[in-house]
Amino acid sequence: MDRATRRIWRIQEKLGYFAGDPWHIPPRPAGMGRRTYWRLASRLRDEITRRDALFAFEIQAMAKRLGALEAQADGRPHTMGDGRN
Repeated sequence: MDRATRRIWRIQEKLGYFAGDPWHIPPRPAGMGRRTYWRLASRLRDEITRRDALFAFEIQAMAKRLGALEAQADGRPHTMGDGRN
């Protein structure tokens, strides 16, 4: 996920934004063509969506691992969600 965030920051820098808010699409800077801006803004929106999906996937995987650890601590047999022990 760090790589995805760095890609977002890199595109934001190209758009002239340096505040570090990873969900912000900055306004078009003076001197930048409209097509260039819309191309970069579209890429930025896609990268934000991709990063958010990756985050959700990582959270689900962590929740499964936590459930397995809790089951193990309680002495119950545990599964990883796919029937394996």
